Amino acid sequence: MATDAGSFVAASPPSPSSAPWTFAGFRLTTLLLVAIIFALACWNIWTTRELLALKHRRIVSVSLATLITDFVRNESHQSGDPQQMAAETRRYLVATQLALKSLAGDGTPVVASEAVLGNSVPDVTPQVKQAVARAMAADAANGGGGNGGH
Repeated sequence: MATDAGSFVAASPPSPSSAPWTFAGFRLTTLLLVAIIFALACWNIWTTRELLALKHRRIVSVSLATLITDFVRNESHQSGDPQQMAAETRRYLVATQLALKSLAGDGTPVVASEAVLGNSVPDVTPQVKQAVARAMAADAANGGGGNGGH
């Protein structure tokens, strides 16, 4: 069994271009994996905090039918021309919309009572009625012509 003298090549040290890239003694792939794991851990902490905040959020309902029925009932006893009634209706709807926006301003989900099964969420219709009445009274005191910026 003869070996060829040319088949034995002396091992040469790896060239600098084929050596793995390192930083502070760590391979860059290792550093990249650590960075990805750290980012995922931060994202996990953030999502857990957000989900726990949602758990404490209060959902409320408002009976839109009751609000509109009460308004129509009150307006049916008023006398006035159609333009005045249309303006009053517009003022009422704007006041109602502003009251609902202020209620939902802190992130509280507001659902229509008509869409709620049972009494699973608190009904805040009386509070909305009071807010609308205050807004209508303030608008009437300011001349009654305001339309809430619409």
